[in-house]
Amino acid sequence: MSEVYVIVSALDAGHITLPEHLFVTNGSPENRVTVPSLSFLIQHGTTKMVFDLGVKRSLDGYTESQKLHVAQRQPVIVSPDCADSLRYGCPPQKDRMLLDPTKDVDIVILSHVHWDHVGTPTDFLPGAVFVVGSGTLELLTKGGGPLYPGHLFNDDELPGEYTVELPEVKTASKEYEQHRPKHTQQTNPDILNKLPLKGALEWREMKGLGMGIDLFGDQSVWVIDSPGHLYGHANLLCRLGEKKWVYLGGDCCHDPRILRGEKGIAMYDDGMGGLRSVHTNTHVARETLEKINGFIKGKQLDGEDGAEVEVVLAHDKAWREGNLRRFWPGLGVMGFPMAKNLRAGLDPSKLFLIRDVNTDALSRFIGTDTQMKNGPISIVDNTHDAAELADVVITMLPDSAAVKSVYLDPYIGLLQSAIRSRPSISSSSPFRRKIFMECGTIDSDTIASVSQAFQAAATKHPGLDAVFVDAPVSGGPMGAQDGTLTFMVGCPPASSSTVFPVVRSYLEHMGNKNGIYLCGDVGSGTAFKIINNYLSAITSLAASEALSIGVKAGLDPKLLTEVINASGGQCWVTSKSNPVPGVQENVPSSRGYEGGFRIELCAKVLGMGTKLAEMVGARTILDKPTLEAFGEAMQDERYKGKDARVVYKWLNESERR
Repeated sequence: MSEVYVIVSALDAGHITLPEHLFVTNGSPENRVTVPSLSFLIQHGTTKMVFDLGVKRSLDGYTESQKLHVAQRQPVIVSPDCADSLRYGCPPQKDRMLLDPTKDVDIVILSHVHWDHVGTPTDFLPGAVFVVGSGTLELLTKGGGPLYPGHLFNDDELPGEYTVELPEVKTASKEYEQHRPKHTQQTNPDILNKLPLKGALEWREMKGLGMGIDLFGDQSVWVIDSPGHLYGHANLLCRLGEKKWVYLGGDCCHDPRILRGEKGIAMYDDGMGGLRSVHTNTHVARETLEKINGFIKGKQLDGEDGAEVEVVLAHDKAWREGNLRRFWPGLGVMGFPMAKNLRAGLDPSKLFLIRDVNTDALSRFIGTDTQMKNGPISIVDNTHDAAELADVVITMLPDSAAVKSVYLDPYIGLLQSAIRSRPSISSSSPFRRKIFMECGTIDSDTIASVSQAFQAAATKHPGLDAVFVDAPVSGGPMGAQDGTLTFMVGCPPASSSTVFPVVRSYLEHMGNKNGIYLCGDVGSGTAFKIINNYLSAITSLAASEALSIGVKAGLDPKLLTEVINASGGQCWVTSKSNPVPGVQENVPSSRGYEGGFRIELCAKVLGMGTKLAEMVGARTILDKPTLEAFGEAMQDERYKGKDARVVYKWLNESERR
């Protein structure tokens, strides 16, 4: 069986402050360190898992007993929480939506249920199944012995109907086993069937590491039993590449110096005449750390010699500060899955060249494709090599500045590289046509500048046959991963009959074959997308105003929506993303306007539409008041970062002028 690799991305999920003397030996009572509560996104094919959820979005979500403990860990930083990191990335860029936690996350695995790891579970419903250690559900209601009485937990913390407990694993410690909560069996087949292998979770002995569960049955993700800290404590071991693993250690210890042997686990007064640590059983916790250290030093996993294992603890401040490039989404949130689908769809004989400033992304891509064996891949070090070697160059760049730099830099830009790589006039070798495609949503001015530069170069340099097309996409990160993107293509008219079929033959591997449109000359694809977004933005406000009038007039919003959708007022907003909470299920308005098309992005694309109108001399009326409305709403913390349909809420909570 070929090796299967996963993609692991760190997530910011709040910060807490730890008094050093309670966690490491010889710590100073004066030394308090604010550390992250890390979460992790693990992508296994199309399955997305989150390991740990960090701190709750609002401290009001904790019980009164928990709030007393939270007060001892101040300052506590709650933003961004895990859900927002998934939505907007790290650091957050709120003009785009990456993942919707309510429907895009399949599995949530909690290392344990201490307050700084449970996050806000309702953010992941109804889409996710929760996986926790054995006894966790009873622990939340009854506690786990004198050190962890029931009042320290919230009995409503987890949705029991969506939660699966791992099978029980006994330790050799009678003291530890004395207060172990009882296992709760999940019997609902619909929930179990959402898990890999239909929930067939079986422990097996792993050499030097204890008991593990091969979650997917392909040895890519192991759930590791790691007792000692809190009942049910579990870690993850994930395969990133050939002989390359990451061990997500949760709270096996709270300071990397303990893992390295530079410090020990601190002991302090338990209030009952004895000593305790932050662990339920310090002896068992030390045994777990010894196993982890032995595994790291032995560099061996079930006979795989030379394994490289990186351990990441939930509260490792230094790791976070040194590895921000490894946080979600990283570079290539669109380009990576698009390239993956393209390589899978192309003839295996074709050489596939890739280029990214993120070397980790390149290594990950090659590792992922090696297991699929879809054909040769080569990394190019610069744009010159890309322009010289490739017949088709596809870029997915984040903004106009990046497009101008990559395409028009006078020394290393793609156009200049294509010019330099063309045969001399005296050469008998013909210059192969080269097609350059930009798939991002870029302003019309920039696309026009690049197109004009290519046309001017063709006139100035005989024999140069380099064609630039714009092909912006619609469908977002999920469409990129699923290969269901829509492409709006602009081609030079003189060559569209020969260029577009070639363009289409590549795009159909990354998108819906029936969703690839030839929109006209270069720039038309961008214009199509901008105009569509322009109309969508304005109708968001118009529909919100109309429905607000109806509700204030005492009309039933559901019936009003039904009538509108059967009449001339029907639009995408009223039929697919109604702004009135409760009218439609599974839309942003019915989940607090979370997810969807963010109001900031809506305002941005509306502004691009206004700019396009000015370029072509089109008179517009509705864009400016709509932009003013969005701008006012975005300045209010109640609406900032929400789905654009939150303007309905803004209308109802602001004064009529």
